[in-house]
This record gives sequence, C-alpha cells and structure tokens, in this order.
Amino acid sequence: MESYPAQCPVVEITRSGLAATGAGLTACVLVLVFASTRTIPWVRFSGIVVGFAALVFVVIVGADVSLAHSVELRY
Repeated sequence: MESYPAQCPVVEITRSGLAATGAGLTACVLVLVFASTRTIPWVRFSGIVVGFAALVFVVIVGADVSLAHSVELRY
C-alpha cells in the first residue's frame, strides 16, 4: 500500500510573540484606567479613544505575531 504526502497547515504559538502581546494588552489597560480617572472631559475622552485604538491594534498585530503559520508534509 502506497501513501502520498499531504501538505497540512500547522499553526504554532510562539512564546515571545505571546509575551509581547500580553505586555501590549497590559499597557493598553493601564492607559484606559489612567484615562478614566482624569477629571477634564477632553483628556478623558481622548485617552479612552487612544486606549481603545491601541487595544484594537495590539489584538490585530498580536494575533499575527503570536501565531507561526507553516506547512508540513505528512504521509
């Protein structure tokens, strides 16, 4: 019986990318907490907007950095 190789996509989590994503998420949460404690309305609003924009950026980039995509030949 013969077997032919198949190309299988493999996704692995890299520890360094996961650590960088965790640090970025922690920084975003700290910015949001700091912004929410401000008493001047425009400072609070701009801090919250920047915090959420950074949060979205870290989530998108962090998913790409934390996951290593490769193709493996399996029989």
